[in-house]
Amino acid sequence: MTENTTSSFVSDDLLLDDKPIWYPTSPKIKGPTPPKFPPDKDIELWLEHNSPLTSQQLADIRYSLYHHCSRADFTVAKAIGDDQFELIGRHSKLRVISNRARHYFIVEIATAGTQTKMDQCPSSN
Repeated sequence: MTENTTSSFVSDDLLLDDKPIWYPTSPKIKGPTPPKFPPDKDIELWLEHNSPLTSQQLADIRYSLYHHCSRADFTVAKAIGDDQFELIGRHSKLRVISNRARHYFIVEIATAGTQTKMDQCPSSN
């Protein structure tokens, strides 16, 4: 039986160590998913699919926007700070990214609510 010595291990390893050094690869980072609606039309398109159908739903969505909390059919999720949150409606979600966008959204909802009331009123003809 041969006795193992340090010199025999070192010489064997050095002779066989001609392969390149392997470094682990970093995991692939997924990019952000593209928004469902184009950024310049997102609020209008969201309202087309999720507009309030009754005055109670109009009150619920306005409450959700003013108070940043869920109510009835509309859910506020992923609130980031005071300005950013996601509003989930009946068919899709919308990310509100600033106070200015939230106020614009409130005006659009008020306009949509006025249109709905005018459409429901019997004509005077």
